[in-house]
Amino acid sequence: MEITEIMAIPEFDKALETLCEYHKDKDDAIEDNRKAYDGEHAILDDPDRKDKTVGDTAETRRVVKHTREVITMQERIVESAVTFLFGEPVSLVLNNEEKDALALIQAVWKQNKLDYFNRALARDLFIECKVAELWYIPQGQTADKQVKRPRVSLLSQRTGYKFYPHFDEYGDMDAFTILNTIKDKEGKEVDNIMVQTAEKIYRGTKATGKWEIVPGENPTGKINVVYYEQDKPEWKGVESQINRLEYLTSNHADMNDYNGSPLTQVKGRVSNMPKKEETGKLVVVEGDLNTNTGETTYNGGVEFISWDQSPESIKLEMENLKDTIYSLTQTPDLSFSNVKGISALSGIAIRLMFSDALFKALNKQEIFGPAIERRLSIMKSIIELQNIKMKARIDNADIDVIFNDPLPQAVKELVDALSVARGGEPIMSEESAVRMNPLVTDAEKDIKVLTDEKAQLRSFAESYQ
Repeated sequence: MEITEIMAIPEFDKALETLCEYHKDKDDAIEDNRKAYDGEHAILDDPDRKDKTVGDTAETRRVVKHTREVITMQERIVESAVTFLFGEPVSLVLNNEEKDALALIQAVWKQNKLDYFNRALARDLFIECKVAELWYIPQGQTADKQVKRPRVSLLSQRTGYKFYPHFDEYGDMDAFTILNTIKDKEGKEVDNIMVQTAEKIYRGTKATGKWEIVPGENPTGKINVVYYEQDKPEWKGVESQINRLEYLTSNHADMNDYNGSPLTQVKGRVSNMPKKEETGKLVVVEGDLNTNTGETTYNGGVEFISWDQSPESIKLEMENLKDTIYSLTQTPDLSFSNVKGISALSGIAIRLMFSDALFKALNKQEIFGPAIERRLSIMKSIIELQNIKMKARIDNADIDVIFNDPLPQAVKELVDALSVARGGEPIMSEESAVRMNPLVTDAEKDIKVLTDEKAQLRSFAESYQ
């Protein structure tokens, strides 16, 4: 059914069913994914680990507590994926001479803090499996009567939105529906909706039990939404290993509670037993007086029984579980115990250590590469509305998106190899070296200073001659 036919259905609730049918089943899983990420794990509700009251009499009755350790591996996996994808911001590279157009795009990029926005968006996607970004220009003007700048909103369940793309028979998105709640003038929450098509933007509320929809023109001529989705959360496939690791850790903690401190074994009659909180503990053992000989003997005494070591099999299984979790999710293990024996490494060696995480980031570019290109297309359309005279130049701007990674590059090894290949000859101009120097804040100024200094030296040498 064409989108115009769907929006023409008299009962909007029926049209809404068609608009929101794509991947609606993912909504049910988002809440569970959020709980897993936030640490609401099965071990907390396990009936076998609930606190229990034991003892038949008032004197013997006591509460036995079980340890319930939650290990937030889900958070660790997600944060690692976010860092390797957007820890180093993406670069916008211009392939033609439209520098002014690129400057306008970069200004909007910086105003909306998109380098940080990308990280928040990726984090929500890796947890919820679907997110979107909505571009718009707020209505009205600023206090100084300037047109308001373009803005972007992150759409996810965390930010309070439900949203559904709709695709035509060719797989192209022809509508996007956004649902959320807003407060009316009386402070009462009401359902709110926006449906975008390339030609129209439909806005409405459901304050009286029935949708009241008002259509309007879409000035950009395109749906101003970028939609992201993936099939499963980042920790999918290792849930059982995480659960097992939590149970082993909890059982080990209980075992330490029972066996970690020495037990006191008493033989004979003891007149006093020190309390747990006392310092300088003293145990007094009563003796037996032999009336015939007048001697006192002590039958028995006090011994302390300690647990020498924890079973090595538990430690081995826990290490194997962690290795499996990190390996299957392509997450590097940077715990202190895992890296404490590593000495200084070259840039190439470091990159090899993190190759699995880098491969994962490359795979994620299949989602984010086309999406950010669509973002640039939407940004161009919105910027053109405020810069009509530059429309042709903005359209003509050919911009590539380059993903970077946060690991150090093997620059020294590469430069040494190139220098050897050139027989020790220079492999870079002085001007290029200055531009690439991270300690230089104004490359053009430093290049001019260097040029002037060389000119002064030549002048001084010529005058001396």
